[in-house]
Amino acid sequence: MATAQPVKPTPIEFLAKFDTTVLAGLVFLALGGGIISFYYSHIRYLPDIEWSQSIVHLATATLIGGGFAILLALSLFLPGCMWSAFLLRDERLKDSFWFHEKTDEVCLWTLLRNIGLPFGAVIFANHVVLVLFEEYWEDSLLGVYGITCAILLIPMGFWIKRNLKILLDRKEKEKNESLGREKDRRLFKYIAWFLVSILISQFSMLLIYLFSGRPTGTAFWITTIFCTLGVFISNHFVAIHYEKSRVQSVLVSLVIAALLLFIADRNSTLSVQVLAFFGLGEKSASVDLLLNKEGAEASEKLGLQERCTPKSEQRLCDVQVLSRLGNEYLLKAGDQIFTLPKSVVISRMSRQPALDRKK
Repeated sequence: MATAQPVKPTPIEFLAKFDTTVLAGLVFLALGGGIISFYYSHIRYLPDIEWSQSIVHLATATLIGGGFAILLALSLFLPGCMWSAFLLRDERLKDSFWFHEKTDEVCLWTLLRNIGLPFGAVIFANHVVLVLFEEYWEDSLLGVYGITCAILLIPMGFWIKRNLKILLDRKEKEKNESLGREKDRRLFKYIAWFLVSILISQFSMLLIYLFSGRPTGTAFWITTIFCTLGVFISNHFVAIHYEKSRVQSVLVSLVIAALLLFIADRNSTLSVQVLAFFGLGEKSASVDLLLNKEGAEASEKLGLQERCTPKSEQRLCDVQVLSRLGNEYLLKAGDQIFTLPKSVVISRMSRQPALDRKK
C-alpha cells in the first residue's frame, strides 16, 4: 500500500510558521539595506566590506530599516487595519459592507465609496498643501501644515458621518428597528477612528516628505501620484483581507512600501538625506582629518593641503565623508572625490559647531 505524500505548505503558510521577531528583523534589514544600496547607487561607488566589519553594517541597516518600516506602516497598514477592526467588522455596520449578510466577503465598491474616497481625497489634499506651503511658508512649514491638516479633518468628519449614517439608516429600515441613542454613540466611534487613521497618515507623510529633501516640481507630483495610489491600494487590501490572512496583508503592504521607497528615491534625495544623519554624503557636516605621515604624503600629492588655514601638512580640512564602509574612506573636497585608507587617518573632527553652546 502506497504511503500518502506529505502535503507541502504554501509559501504563505510557510512564512506564517516563522517567529515574528525573526521576520521583523529580516524586513527591517531588507528595507535598510535597500536604502543604503540606493545611496551607493547615487554616488556610483561600491565599497569592499570585510566579514569582520559586516556586523556593524548589518546593525546599521536594520536600524534604518526599522525606522522606515514603522514610518511606512503608519500610512500603508494601520489605517486599513483600523477600518477592518472598527468599521467593516462593527456589529451594526458590517452587513452594509458585505455582499450578503450570510457571508463575510466585503464589497469593494461600498468600501471605496464610503471610506476610501474621503480618505484618498484628504491624502491628495495633504500633498498639495505640502508643496504650496513649501513655496510660500517655508520657514513655518510644520506649524502651518499642522493647522491646515487639523482644519481638513472637520469636513472629513462630516463627510464620513454622512456616509455611514446613510448605511445605518438603511439597515434600520431593512430590519424595522431603531437604534435610538446608540446610533449617535456608534457614529462618534466611526468618526473618531476614521480621523485617527487620517492623522497617522498625515504624520507619516510629513516625515517622509522631510526625509526626501522636500522635493518640488515634476519630481514632487510624480512621487505624489504614486504615493497616493500606493496608500490607497494598500489600505483597501488590508481592510478587506486582514481578518482572513494577516500574512498576506503584511506582505502586500511591504511590497508597496518597497516600490514607494524606490520611486521616492529616484525622484528625490531620500537615501542621501537618511545617510546624512549618520554623517555620510554631500549633505552631511564637513570634517577635518588628522593624518599620519603616509596620509599627509597622499594629501600633498592630491594637492589638498591648501584647504587648511593656516596650511597644515598633517591635516585635511573641510572634506565630506561619502562612505565609511570597507577599508577606505570615500571623501569629497570641493569637486574632487577620492579615497584614503582608514589606516592613514588618526582622528576626525567635525567642523560643525557643537550643538550651539549658547543654547
